[in-house]
Amino acid sequence: MRVPGSDVSLTFRNYGKLLYQTDISLCLLESEGELFTLAVKAKGDTYLPLNKFDKNYGQATVAMNSYSPPTQRLRASHTVHVLRGLGLFMSLYGYFEVDFDIWSGRDGNVGIGLIGLQTLEA
Repeated sequence: MRVPGSDVSLTFRNYGKLLYQTDISLCLLESEGELFTLAVKAKGDTYLPLNKFDKNYGQATVAMNSYSPPTQRLRASHTVHVLRGLGLFMSLYGYFEVDFDIWSGRDGNVGIGLIGLQTLEA
C-alpha cells in the first residue's frame, strides 16, 4: 500500500488477532506526538535514536526498526508516514495484528515493523 501524499509504501504480512480500535487509534496518535517532539528538538527531519521506535498505549503496541543500519535507516518522516498509513489501512480493512515492511521511494527498504497486542508482565 502506498501512503497517499508520500513516497512511503507498506507491505503487510502475518495477519493476526483482532485489536481494540480505541487502543490502536490512541497508540498511533501518541506515537505521532512523540515523533513531532523528536523532529522539533532536532530542528527538522532526523534519524530515529537507536534505529528503532516503540510505543505502547492500553493493550496496543507499535514497533519499527531500521532495516540495515547505517545505510538503510528510518527517519522521523518515514515513521510519521507509516503511522498515517497504518491508520488508513486499518480504518479500511480492520484493526488486527500485522507485520509490515517499509519502503521509501527515495531511500529504498528502510525498515520493518509490527502493530499488535502488548504483552503484559505478571
